[in-house]
Order: sequence, then C-alpha cells, then structure tokens
Amino acid sequence: MASLSTFSKFLTLLFPPKSQPPPSPSPPPPNIALPKPSHHVAPLDQADRFTPYNCSSSPSSLSSVMCPSLAHANTMWFKSAYNVEVVVDENEAEEKLLNRFRREVMKAGVIQECRRRRYHEDTQDKRKRKSREAAKRNRRRRPQSKSLAENKQAITNTKKKEDDDDNWDLPEHNSPSADCYDPLDPNGNISVTFDIYQRTDDDGYLARVTIENYYKYRHVDKPGWQLGWQWAKNEVIWSIKGAVATDQGNCSSYTNQLPHSCEKDPLIVDLPSDVSPESRSEHCCNDGVLSARAIDPSHSFSSFELEVRRLGQYPLGQAPNNLTLMAPGPGYSCSPLLETHPTIISSFGGQRQVPALRTWKSACTYSNFMASKSPICCVSLSTFYNPEITPCPDCSCGCSAADKASKSCIRLGDPLSGESSTEENIMACTKHMCPIRVHWHVKNNYVNHWRVKLTISNYYYRKNYSNWNVLLQHPGFSHNATSYSFNSAKLPLPFQDGVALFWGIDYYNNELVHSDKDQQGFVSTEILLEKDRKSFTLSHGWAFPRRIYFNGENCEMPLPDSFPMLPNHSNTLRPTDCCGGFIILLLISLLCFWNKGSFDFQC
Repeated sequence: MASLSTFSKFLTLLFPPKSQPPPSPSPPPPNIALPKPSHHVAPLDQADRFTPYNCSSSPSSLSSVMCPSLAHANTMWFKSAYNVEVVVDENEAEEKLLNRFRREVMKAGVIQECRRRRYHEDTQDKRKRKSREAAKRNRRRRPQSKSLAENKQAITNTKKKEDDDDNWDLPEHNSPSADCYDPLDPNGNISVTFDIYQRTDDDGYLARVTIENYYKYRHVDKPGWQLGWQWAKNEVIWSIKGAVATDQGNCSSYTNQLPHSCEKDPLIVDLPSDVSPESRSEHCCNDGVLSARAIDPSHSFSSFELEVRRLGQYPLGQAPNNLTLMAPGPGYSCSPLLETHPTIISSFGGQRQVPALRTWKSACTYSNFMASKSPICCVSLSTFYNPEITPCPDCSCGCSAADKASKSCIRLGDPLSGESSTEENIMACTKHMCPIRVHWHVKNNYVNHWRVKLTISNYYYRKNYSNWNVLLQHPGFSHNATSYSFNSAKLPLPFQDGVALFWGIDYYNNELVHSDKDQQGFVSTEILLEKDRKSFTLSHGWAFPRRIYFNGENCEMPLPDSFPMLPNHSNTLRPTDCCGGFIILLLISLLCFWNKGSFDFQC
C-alpha cells in the first residue's frame, strides 16, 4: 500500500490535474487606489496564475496580517512620544477632518512640546518644569477653603474697581496684536500724552504733547520720530514750539495772520539741537532721537507745545483721531487717544503743582512683522575646542543676487531706517544677506570663570549705526559678568536665564561704522562670566546664547544641530588645575635628584 501511494504521488507530480479558472478579482475599496503598472507585463499561463487575496472582504484581524500596508491606511502618526490618531469617516469633508486633527494635536500637547523644545533644557530646567506642572495639577485638584475663596473674590473685586477707575487701560478690541508682545520687554511701548493746560480767548487752548519711550532696549534713531493724527472737527495749529509741522496746508481763508498748519491730518517732526531759543520748548529739539529706557532714561522722552484754535462748540476740544507714529520707519500701531487722570504740571520752579484741564493718552507698540518681512541681523558661533565655525543660516535676511561674482548688493526694506535712499542700502553680498552679524565665540574655560568674545559686524557700505545696543539671553548672565569694551546692564526679568544689555561707550565705540571693500566695520568686546559648577557645561550647546536682539530686532539663530560640538573623546573639557601641574613638576625634580645621587644621571 505504501508503494502504491508513493507511485500515485509521483504520477501527480508528472501530470498535474487541470486547475479551475481563478475567480475574477473584486473591485478595490473606494478609498484605496491601486497603482497601474508602468510597463508591459507578459500574460501568464493559466497554470502559473494564482488567486489574489481580497483584503476588503476578509476580517479586519486577518486583513492586518495579510495586508500590513493597509493596517493603518487612515491613521496619522508622529514619530515621537506624542502620537495623534485620526480615523477618516465615510464621506467626511476635508475641513471637518482637519478641524478634528487640529483639536487632537492641541489635546495631545504636540504644539506645547514643540514650543518647549525651541531652546535647550538641561536637567535642572527639566526638574523645575516638572515641579511647576505638578504644582499646577495639584492646585486644580485641591479644593479651596471658603476663606481662601472669599479672599480671592475680594481681591478680584478690588482690582476690578481700580481698573474701572483708571481708564488708561485699553479696551480689549483695541489692544495690540499678539505679535507686538515681547517676553523680554512685556511692558515696552511708546506713550503719547496730550495735556491741555490752559484756555485761550481766541476759541482755543494751549497743549503740551509728550512722547515717552518705555522700551528698555529699543530706541528711536535718526532721522527721528514723526507723529501724526487727524483732527476731530475743523481745528488748526495756530502756533507751535519745540517741533514743526511738515505741511502748512490750505490757509487761504485767513487774511491777516496765517496759522502754522491748516492740515486736517498734520505730521509733526522734532527740531534739531541747534535751533534758535525762541523756537524751543522744554525737553525738545533732539533731532527726534529717543534713547532706550534702560540705557539713558533722561533722553528717553521729548515734548512740544502748540496752540489750537477753531474748537467750535467744544471749549476744551476733542481728542484727535487716527494717531500714527513713525520711529523712524513703519512698524508702530497706536491705540486711540483715551481720556485719563489729568497730568500734574509743575509751575513756579516746582513749588506749585497744577493739574491739567484735560489729558489724553495713547500707547504705541512695535511689531517687526508690520515693519519688515525679513530680519536685519543673524548670529554665527565658534568655540576654542572646535575648529569649525557655524555661520549664519543661508538666506537669513534674504538671498543674494544671481551673479555670484558680484561683491555689492542692494537691500531694501530696512525696518530701522525708514525711507532711505538706495545708495545707503548698498551692502556686501553674503550668503545670509544680513546687514548686521553678531558672532559669539567661546574663548576660554577657567576654573571659576569662562570667557566669551562678542563681535558685531556691519556689512553696509554707506550706513552707520549710532547708539546701537545688543541684548543677550543666556543662563550665564544670571551670575556676575564683566564686559571690558562695552557698557552693560542686567535686566530684571522673571526668567531663569539671565538677560544682559550691551551698548557702546561714548566717543569710543558707540557708533558702528560701515564697511568698505578693504575693511569691515565692527565693534567687539570680551566678556568674563562667573561659572556655576552645578549648571555649567560645554556640551549640548549650553554655552551658546538662547536669543540675541540688535536694536530691538530679533536675530536669526543657527539650528541647534549645526552648533559646534565637543570632541568625541571628551564630554566636559575641564580646565587644567595648576596645583596638579605643580605636583607633577615636583615629582619630576625629585626623580632627577634621586637618579643623579644614585647613578650619576644628568637631567
């Protein structure tokens, strides 16, 4: 029987039976498009054909095994610990699908995690962040006592009452946009105050307009500020001191004395410092320059006086509309002039305090998106332990011309210069096309300190930067730091990282001169920082700044992947200990003396 069975199997192998024709494949599911063959395939013989597996008609558990490519066809995954899954419903609109996906991303915390990872976070920062998050979760879970809730409610009511009494706060619909907020200077703005301090017999009033710069590190450079508004009725500027209106307007209706400006929307500019005394007023005539608040507070404000007539039925006038500020270029958006508590005006040499008859205030905030689409500065990095230099990212402030052999290029749209001529915007052609480059070089590593060299280069050929400043954010500035060639100050901010402000010394390097074809214009200094043994490290890019501003403009930083890295054989490049070297030298001397005494060996 066994031999008969073996003989039958042998005959089956030699003469296979005729197979049944394969069933026609079922159409694919509507949401899967099968690719068409890109080249011609010869038809197979009927015996060589096989029956295809239908993934759509099989159970889901078997389909995921037989067709693994279709197991997650309608699922989106992030290659990280924050995964988001969205399953597409039948006949679901794309807009609805995107909204559901966006909600899932926000719920999973992907955006928050991306924002957190923008800057380096060491072990200590991570521990503090987790403790803050745990405390926040505990506050949400912990039931509040009745007395605590009552105290909180009383504080809220008191604050609300104070806010109602002071109408200096802007309404919500008139608040500046989110891109005007600067975390390093949250309260920065340029305030415009309009004080009416005296009435006149000629249907008018005398007013003083004050412009105050509350930005800590953003100043107004030459050609200076320009302030404009639109009168509510038919007012005219009869006379002005400390400033001048750029256009007189149509004053043909006046026969004897002509007003200073009959424009419906006048534009006021500051006077130069050498103007005659009869045209001056208190705190005026500085070429429109306003210093930063943290650098020179005494020159951070300016004012002028004007006489306004033709008030009509409003004896104290109405607040002007559509306030605009150019300082000197665009980028500032001003809130409406709102009435607030009267300003106290000193008279008789400060012996008498008189409140103004009426006071209007407005706050103007800066937005770099409104000023220019491209930045003006970039950052390059280097270290003593790595010969490679990390340059500014390519096309940081625009891309250079197509002609690679050209050495000079024209840059348009500088937010700090306003409407400048084309000749002033000629600069050296670079890969980053930024007129300003800030270079951070980690120079030395000592036992208790470490040294950095900071260099600021100007690539413009015909343009200088006067009264420049640079703002740096780094954990090292939370300890003592010494700058040798720049003025410096630490800004008190609620950050773990320290923030330091640097600016030039008068009559030495307070002006960043332009470059020429033979020499580059730059200023530099060395900074000695005190070392914190618990947090200091040269690995993972800790020694490089987190953020750099030049004249208030954010500089483009290189990506962390391109930072100069430590050599593979060392993680911390510790400084050499002088005591250890002295001990080694002493041992060598003793060895030489012993050899000389025993074997007559000459060292």
